[in-house]
Order: sequence, then C-alpha cells, then structure tokens
Amino acid sequence: MKKIILLLASVYCTQIGFAQISDLDKYNQERERMNKRQIKVLGIYAAGSMLYSGIATSKSSGSNKYFHQMNVIWNGINVAIVGLSLLAPREKPLSYANSLRKQSGAEKIFLFNAGLDLAYIAGGAYVRERSFNNLKNSTQNKGYGESIMLQGGVLLVMDAVMFVLHNKHGKILNKMGEKVTIAATGNGLGLVVKL
Repeated sequence: MKKIILLLASVYCTQIGFAQISDLDKYNQERERMNKRQIKVLGIYAAGSMLYSGIATSKSSGSNKYFHQMNVIWNGINVAIVGLSLLAPREKPLSYANSLRKQSGAEKIFLFNAGLDLAYIAGGAYVRERSFNNLKNSTQNKGYGESIMLQGGVLLVMDAVMFVLHNKHGKILNKMGEKVTIAATGNGLGLVVKL
C-alpha cells in the first residue's frame, strides 16, 4: 500500500511540475510577445516619422527643415535597431531561475533606457538653447534640438509603458515561485508544492 501511495504521489508531483513548466513557458512567451509588440510599435512610429519628415524636409525652411532632417536621421537609426531586433533568434525554454534573470533584466533595460531618454531630452534642450547664443548655426541648432527633445520624449513614453507592463508581468512570475519552496525535514530537504 505504501508503494502505491508513493507512486501516486510522485505521479501527481510530476504532473504539477509539468503544469508549472507549461505555465512558465507561457509566461516567457508572453514576455517575448510584449517585447515584439513594442519593437513593432517603434518600427511603425519610426517609419511613419521618416516618411512624414522626409517629405516635410523638402517643403520646409529654416529651423523646421532641420527639425525634419533630424527626425529622418534619428528614426533611420530606430528602423535599423528594429530590423536587428526582429532578426534575433527566438528564445529557448527557460528554467524558473533563468526566467527570473530575464524578467529582471527586461525591467532594468527599460529603466536604463528611460534614463537615456531623459538625457536625450536634456541634450536636445541644450542644443536648442545654443541656438539663442550661436547666431552662426542658430536655425540648425533650434531645429535639431527640438527634434531630439521630441524623439527623446516619445522614447521615454514607450520605455515607461514597457517598464510598467514588464513590472506587472513580473508579479505573475513571483507568484509562481511562491508555490514551490524547499523545506528542511527530519530526513533532509524536501520540495513543498503549494496547491
């Protein structure tokens, strides 16, 4: 009888383990989908901005011409980044520990990027401010500075939204981890699975 109970218990625990692996795979796939959607949104924005500003550059003059010119340059770089991101290989199934690392890394990247975005905005403001003091390049500095501030602002919004989404998504992973703990027993260590 003990052997039958032990066999049934091990089959049950194996089933739970497979269910958690399946849940973990779904979790990681959702994180990947969120990142792919964000890359696609950035790509659509960048392509649209390049197209609009590319046309507007030829029809503008003064600082507006430089504004649109910088939009084309900036978003050309964004399109290249998007292209490289879409070519990245699909993620292999991850363990719980590696999922935690990947999740934490995603949140840190978006926070770091938000800091860079603030630096872009400040840099753009500095370049624009120079337009008032440097009469030789004042229209170029004004246009470039305003464009850099705009692009930094757009990226800041995107990165902030992605951080919030990833942070919320990360709470699901934390709840998964709360279900399984290692506990000391009289005979050694044991795996405790909360149902």
